[in-house]
Formats: sequence, C-alpha cells, structure tokens
Amino acid sequence: MHAVVVSSEARKALVDSDQIIVVMTATLSAMQKLNVGSMQQKECPLNVCCSSFGHRGTTAEFCGDNCQKDSGNCEEHPNPPKGASPIPVLKNKVIGYYQSWAERRSCHTFPPDSIPVEGLTHLNYAFAYIDPDSLEVTVMDDQTPECSFSRTTDIKNTRSRNSELQIFASLGGWTFSDNDTATQPVFSDIAADAGKGLKFANNLLSFMVHYGFDGVDLDWEYPGAGDRGGNKDDVKNYVLLMKTIREKFDSSARVNYELSFTIPTSYWYLRWFDVPGLLKYADWVNMMSYDLHGVWDQNNPIGNKVHPHTNLTEIKSASGLLWRNDVAPSKVVIGIGFYGRSFHLKDKNCTTPGCDFHGDAQKGDCTKSSGTLATSSRRNTKNVTYDHDAAVKWITYGDGLDNWVSYDDAKTLKQKVDYADEVGLGGLMI
Repeated sequence: MHAVVVSSEARKALVDSDQIIVVMTATLSAMQKLNVGSMQQKECPLNVCCSSFGHRGTTAEFCGDNCQKDSGNCEEHPNPPKGASPIPVLKNKVIGYYQSWAERRSCHTFPPDSIPVEGLTHLNYAFAYIDPDSLEVTVMDDQTPECSFSRTTDIKNTRSRNSELQIFASLGGWTFSDNDTATQPVFSDIAADAGKGLKFANNLLSFMVHYGFDGVDLDWEYPGAGDRGGNKDDVKNYVLLMKTIREKFDSSARVNYELSFTIPTSYWYLRWFDVPGLLKYADWVNMMSYDLHGVWDQNNPIGNKVHPHTNLTEIKSASGLLWRNDVAPSKVVIGIGFYGRSFHLKDKNCTTPGCDFHGDAQKGDCTKSSGTLATSSRRNTKNVTYDHDAAVKWITYGDGLDNWVSYDDAKTLKQKVDYADEVGLGGLMI
C-alpha cells in the first residue's frame, strides 16, 4: 500500500524502555560501587527484570544473574509466546486511520470518499470525542461537522471497492487527554464509576447503530500516568470499562461489533496497561510503533539527539514487553507511519543518529508543522542514508541542509512487514 494520505494522528511519546535503561544502568553501577545493600522488590510492572537493587529494566544489568528470580521475568530477550497468526499481515488486518481534519488541510485535501479502501480491511475514523457532561460520542471540535461520521461510514455504500471493509470509530487520541482540557478526566471518570461506564456504553452503542460503525477503537493516552491526568486505579478500572462495553455489544441485536484499544511502546506509559486483562474483552490491541522520537526528546533522559521515529530494533524491544506478559502475537497490530519526524541539526556535518539537534526543523510546506514532514514534501533524495538494522532511511534538507528527517519507504516498510510475518502478528495499522 502506498496510500500516504491515510495516516494516524501524530502522537507524542516518551523514550522506550531501552533508553530509560541507559539512565537506570548508570544509577545501578554507581550504587554497586558504593556497596549499597539489596533493595528487594516484590513486583516489577510488565514483568520486566528486577535487579537485586530493586531497579527495573530489560538488559543484562537487570536480567540473568542480576535478577530477582521471584519478581518479573528474568529473560533479557524473551521469545514471543504461543498464539502466532499463520496469516500474513497484509492478508489479515490492514487498518487505516482517517484524520477527520483531512478535508480542511492546506494541501492534499482529502474527503472520506477519496480514501483508497481497496487495500484496507479496516478504516478507523480518528477521532471521535466523548462529551464530558452527557457522555455522548461527538465530533472532536467545532470545525468538524457532525456529518463527517456519516460521510465516512457512507463509504460502505460503495462496497464494490471493498466488500469486506469494516469501519471503526476511534475514540480519544493524544489531544483528548491533554492537560488543562475538559476532556482529560473523561476516560478515568467513566472507568471508575460503573454507572457512568454503563451510560457511556449505552450511548456508544446508540452512536454506532445510528451512523453504521462496525466497531470501536479506544485510544486513552494514558491511563495511570500522572503527567497525563491518570491515577493508579485506572489500571484495573480500564479493564472493567472494557468489560462493560463488550457486554453491551454482545447483548445488542448485531452482536458482532468489534472492539480494539491502542497502546504506546514506551515502558513509561505502557506499565499502566493491563494488556492481558483488556484482551479478555477486546479483539486485538494496536501498538503505536511510530513517533518513538521527536523534538520532545530534548525534555527526556535521551536528550536533544536525533533518532529515527520508526526504528525496527526499538519496535522489537517494545514488543518484548508484551511477550513478557504472554500476549499472543496474533492479538497485536503494529503501526507504521507514512510521514517523517524532523529535527534542526546543531551541526549540519553531523547527520547520524545520536547527533545533536537544537530546536525545530524547517516547517513542511504541507503539514505546516516543524516536527512532521509529509511524504510529498520530501524532495531531496540525493543524500539518502539507509540503516538496514533499524529499517529506516533519513535525509537532510533545506537550503543549508541542516534539517534532518527519518522516514520509511517501500524497502523499509517491507522489512517491517517481514518482521510482523516472522513473529506472527495480527496486522498493520497506518
């Protein structure tokens, strides 16, 4: 597929577990030199390795002989558990996220009936919101007309293009749970209160019946995370909310509505998801294996270093967090980005991952964003660098060639598809 206009919302992300471990390892080494005593820990979130000092990680400093055998999983590189899909991902699930604001972009305006659905199995409308007061499903902002729901599901009236297409409403997204917004506490509130949860489930089912949606994708970013308005009770409450929705769907006249949810790749946020518990009621999980890096890294332990945002080695590491918890590969859909993440280089002669950046890159002529570059804006292809192991490419661009962007093309996308097939994943999302 090369439908570059069908993409998911650019979501922020913190560093993944391996990058957090860089900082943790330095701390551990310092403690060992000081002969600090053992700090036993009964449990490590996500079953990562717990060292004898009580620190969490997934590398040799934490796993193997240095690991508390009764806490977490002590394997450094856990293999995928049973439950691999025998179906190639491109014949299993190919999910396209349609941005509801695509019709009002400054360039490449894209109405729903232009979506190249022929290569998709599922189409996720992104994003629908939940009204904080009524708990009704609604459009995400005043600029999005309510008819955008029906215009998206009307695609099913042209099933000759794809007779099996399933259309989902994706609820939430990064902005929905932003700090200082009226919508941030909504997911937490309806998950914590059984009455509110049931009211929402009823409203959701009515919404889906009215507009003709085939399923729903819950994109809560993120339960449990204090920096995103979460609390520790979100972990168990999210499972209860998923159960309520599943029971409502199963009791409906249609009974075969599908249900999915979205997770990050970073340990920092993923530790608050009870993925096995959620999958008791959801059909599969969508893993946001993109936006692994961006200009926001300057505020994280990794610092202001350029790194590709779809690095396959990091995707494999993030997948390992699921394998530690016996999540069947067939229940996992990984994401790919049809856009690039860009940086402004501190030194234009230092262009490899790990080089410093100092601020935002030159804005793309289509995205009008300093951190995101659309495929159509990537015109300089003379200085392409290809990293086989990471399965990414990058270029420098701009008048001074001091802007840096990483991206995927047909070659690197195939590597990611090959990995998904090798492991037996359940599909891809775009």
